[in-house]
Amino acid sequence: MARYLEAVRDILFAARRSPAANFASQLHEAYLSLGAFGTGAVLVMPGEDGRSPVYRSIPLQELYVAENAAGRIDKVYRRYWQTARQMAQHFGEDALPDPVAKCLADKPEERFELLHIVRPNRDIDPGRRDWRSMTFESWHLTVQHPHVLRRSGFRTMPYAVSRYVTAPGEVYGRSPALEVLPDIKMADRMSRTIIDRANLAAEPPLLAVDDDLPVPVLIPNAVNPGWLNRDGSPKIRPLEPGSDFAVGLEMLDQRHRSINDAFLVTLFQILVDSPSMTATEAMLRSQEKGALLAPTMGRQQSELLAPIIEREIDILTAAEMLPDMPPELVEAGGAIEVEYLSPLARAQRMEQATGLVRTLEAIMPLAQHDPSILDNIDADKALRGLAEINGVDMDMMRPVEEVLERRRQQQEAMQMQQAAAMAPGLKAGAEAAATLSQMEGANL
Repeated sequence: MARYLEAVRDILFAARRSPAANFASQLHEAYLSLGAFGTGAVLVMPGEDGRSPVYRSIPLQELYVAENAAGRIDKVYRRYWQTARQMAQHFGEDALPDPVAKCLADKPEERFELLHIVRPNRDIDPGRRDWRSMTFESWHLTVQHPHVLRRSGFRTMPYAVSRYVTAPGEVYGRSPALEVLPDIKMADRMSRTIIDRANLAAEPPLLAVDDDLPVPVLIPNAVNPGWLNRDGSPKIRPLEPGSDFAVGLEMLDQRHRSINDAFLVTLFQILVDSPSMTATEAMLRSQEKGALLAPTMGRQQSELLAPIIEREIDILTAAEMLPDMPPELVEAGGAIEVEYLSPLARAQRMEQATGLVRTLEAIMPLAQHDPSILDNIDADKALRGLAEINGVDMDMMRPVEEVLERRRQQQEAMQMQQAAAMAPGLKAGAEAAATLSQMEGANL
């Protein structure tokens, strides 16, 4: 089963890395939407070849969503725009209403408003081989000229809609930007004030004795006659604004810290700000960071990443790009548990590594008196667990079978060395025994 799952993982990542997939860029846009507005969505559909999935980030302004009884989004209404040419490419010319078909010939770039509805199929017919047997039904409609462009269905929800955080009873998410919006506006206003004051300090207004004197030339090496009194004192001087930049910069820094806290920036600076800490301190800091990130990361895993993976596997299975499922997995109904290995996911698991290291530190004094207590720890499993949590590529680790074979060979080599070392003594003993036997025979 492990080889099957590894093969599925490799195929899935190869599909994501395809140039036409746009996985990285579109997921980045979804994360930007999460940070700015609290809700992000990604549409996962088969590509033009019908095989590899293609990803597209959907702006929040196009989305209208609804939750089911379990609090999961299972109904999506998307209101968007397409040109007549795009509609012909997407749905085919025969599916277009008459007004759009006319524009296709004369004004192909004319834009029309569309509505895409994806909702649970309440009348599933398992005996059918079309969309009526699928879990979700799909409608594509034109708004300006009411017309059904396409009616179809999906086995899995094509929209992965995620929220950053929600309060009880809320459907749309709250973003960190909304939480600190007053600080963001204040920081923007303070920045403009500081810039104005800095400009005033660099180019201050001038105080002059008379207004009938010529305008001073404020360029290097310029000569300004008439601007000195007979005693050599200037008839013009700059007006000092008297601005205290330190107070303004300190207040601006406070606002920036508040904004960084909301966006979890300070969590990722824990190890950067203290590079001289010990390995144990670094693990404890990472454990703390993982605990603080758990609610946010857990929600993204359940609402964004898990639906995307489910949709990807559905598309790849329909395209017959996945290997045959092993019998034991078929008996389990194809149920698998996804394990995330991203840096954030590893930070959540850092508590396990910290607990193991602290346990080893605690028992080492006891092991000096009774070394047998170390037999309770499986060193091989502990090493592999720590390596995985710390982000070591497991391909760099030798397989368990190879490790056991190397240990067997080392043990055989050690036994041969011991036998070789004992051979001279055994030979001398045998010769002495033979001599003694001959002497005894002669005496008889």
